[in-house]
Amino acid sequence: MHLLVSSRLIAGSALALLTTTSGEAMSAAELSQAVRSAGGDWDAVAGLVQDGSLLDSGMTGTWKADIDFAGHKWAEFSDFGRVRASEGIIGPLHWRQDFSGGSHRLDSEFAEQSTATDLWLATRGYLKPGFGQATLGEIQDRTDEGRSFLVVVATPPDGQPVELWFSADKRLLERTVRQMPISIDTVAYSDYRTEANWQVPGTITETSSASNDSRVVHITRSRFVASLDPAIFSQPAPPSDWTMAGEAISVPIEFDGEVAVQAMINGQGPFAFILDTGGHDILTPAAVAALGIETFGETQSGGAGAGVVSQKYARIQSVAIGGLTLKDQPFAVIPMPYIAVERGSRPSFAGILGLELFERFAVKLDYANRRLTFSPLSTYRHLGGGEQVPIRFNDDMPLVKARLNNIEGDFSIDTGNGGTLVVQHVWAERHGLAETMKQGLALVSYGMGGESRNWASRAKSFELGGTRLPGTILRYAEDQAGSFSSRVEAGNIGNAILPYFTVVFDYAKGDAWLEPTHGFEPPPFGRAGVGMAKIDPSFCLVVVIVPNSPAARAGLRAGDHVIQVGGEPVAALTSFELRQRFAVAPGTTVPVTVLRDGRPVTLPVVLRELLP
Repeated sequence: MHLLVSSRLIAGSALALLTTTSGEAMSAAELSQAVRSAGGDWDAVAGLVQDGSLLDSGMTGTWKADIDFAGHKWAEFSDFGRVRASEGIIGPLHWRQDFSGGSHRLDSEFAEQSTATDLWLATRGYLKPGFGQATLGEIQDRTDEGRSFLVVVATPPDGQPVELWFSADKRLLERTVRQMPISIDTVAYSDYRTEANWQVPGTITETSSASNDSRVVHITRSRFVASLDPAIFSQPAPPSDWTMAGEAISVPIEFDGEVAVQAMINGQGPFAFILDTGGHDILTPAAVAALGIETFGETQSGGAGAGVVSQKYARIQSVAIGGLTLKDQPFAVIPMPYIAVERGSRPSFAGILGLELFERFAVKLDYANRRLTFSPLSTYRHLGGGEQVPIRFNDDMPLVKARLNNIEGDFSIDTGNGGTLVVQHVWAERHGLAETMKQGLALVSYGMGGESRNWASRAKSFELGGTRLPGTILRYAEDQAGSFSSRVEAGNIGNAILPYFTVVFDYAKGDAWLEPTHGFEPPPFGRAGVGMAKIDPSFCLVVVIVPNSPAARAGLRAGDHVIQVGGEPVAALTSFELRQRFAVAPGTTVPVTVLRDGRPVTLPVVLRELLP
C-alpha cells in the first residue's frame, strides 16, 4: 500500500500552459541580463540566512533557511511546536528529516537530478551569466490571469528541467513549474522587496497537482553573511527516542497478504498494524477515538488510485513492539478505507507502522518463520547470507534495481502492497511493453487513493536480487494520478513476491539484503474471474467480472452484494481469505451467495485457469 504521507507536499500547476511566441523572440543573453539587472548581482553573495513563518498542513510555525552559495549547500527548518521537520543539501547529498526526527537520503537517479535543480534554484543559478550554464529552451511570451510573463525551460547541469516564469514588466522570477514523479509542482514567488542590494521575495507559495493544499512561507528577515557553519547542513543522526531490551528484538508477525505487527499504544492494546515500507506511521480515527488522543493539523494524503483523503496528526506517548519501546512519536491520522483495515472476525488494523521504524533500525523481515527483527542502525552489521542490493529513494519508498523481461528499472519494495508486481505505465510505454500487457485480463484493485484499473498477465522473466522468479504475475496500471502513475519508477513489488526472500533493510548503509528462501510458492492467480471489494463487514461488492469467466457463466454481475463464499459468511473472512477461496484447484465448484431483490441466491462458480 503505497501511502504518500508527507509533512511537505510541494507545488502544482500544468507545464506549458500557453506555448506561443509573440513578437520578436528575446535571446537567452538578453533575458539573462534583464533578470540580473532586476534581481541584483548575486555573484557577490557568500551566504544567506532567512527567517519567517510557515503555514503548512493546517499548522502555523517558524521557518528558517540557510544557503551557502560558495559551498553549494542549502538547509531548511520548520518548527510547529508539537512537530518539526528539516531538509538539506550538501552538493549531491540530499536528506530529509520528517516529523518524527528520523531522516533518510533522497538519492535515486531522478532524486539526484531533482537535487541539482533544487540547489541551482536555491543559489540563484538563474541570476548568473548565461543562466549558470543551464541548457535553455526557447523563450516564450505567455499570459496567465491577465498578466504577461517571459517563460523559459532551463535544465541545470546534471539537473531536471524547470520552467522559469519571469514577470514581463519587472523581470523578476515569479513562478517555477516542475514535473515530479506523480505530480506537477509549482512554486510562486511574490511580495519582492529590496534587501541591501538584492531583490528578495517576501512570500513563497508551494502547491501540488497531487493535493488541494498549499505551503506558504512568509519571510520576515534576510541576512547576508560571509560564512555559515558547515554542521548546519549535515544529515541528522537517528534520534535516541527508544529503548530496547537487548542488542536486537525479534517479534512474531502474522502474514495473510499483509504483514501484521502487534503493538501496545500508550500502554493499551495490543493493536494490529500493517508493516509498510511505503508508508509513515498512521492511526485510524477509530483507533484514535479508542485511545482518547487529541489530533491537530489538517492536510491531505493519497496512495494507489487518484483520490485523496484527509489527514491529521497526533502524538503518541509510547509505542511498544515486544521489548522495543519508542517514546513520544508523531502519527498521521487517516481514515483508511475499510477494505484496507478489515481483518474478518478479528479487530481491524489500527493503522500502519512504516518509515519511522526503518529510519531508526535495521529491519529483518523473515516471511518463512513469521518473525520481524529490529537492530539499532548504529551498531548493525549484516552477518547473514543473501544478495546485497543498493536501495535508493525518490521520496519515502525504498527502490531497488530489478529486471522485467530483461529490461532494468527502479522497482519499489512495498510491504504494504498485499498483491504482486504492479508495473507503472510510463516506464512500460517507454520500453515498448505496454500494449502486450494490456492484452491481459482487465481488473480493478483498491488502495488509499481508491480504485485502480489494471491488467493482469505473466512476465516473460523477472529478476530480483540475482534470483530469477518464474511465472511472475503482473498488474499493469495506467493510473493518471496516485502512486501508480509514477513517471520515473518501473514498478512496485508486493507481498506475493517478497516472501521468496528473507529481507533485511539497512537504511544507514543504503542496502537491502535478499536471502532466497526455500519452498515458497506464490499464490496462484484467481480462477473465478471476479473482482470483489469488501467495503462492509457483511458483504463484498462485485466490481468487475471477466467476460466468459467462471463467474460470468455462473451469473455473477457487477454490483452484486456477495454475502457468502464456499458456504462461509463474508463477515468471517478477510479479503485475503476470500481471494484464496477462488485460488484452489481448477474444476472445484465454489458456491457464491449474493443478494438479489433482497433475497439470497446461490450461484455455483466452477473454477478454471484464467492466466496460463
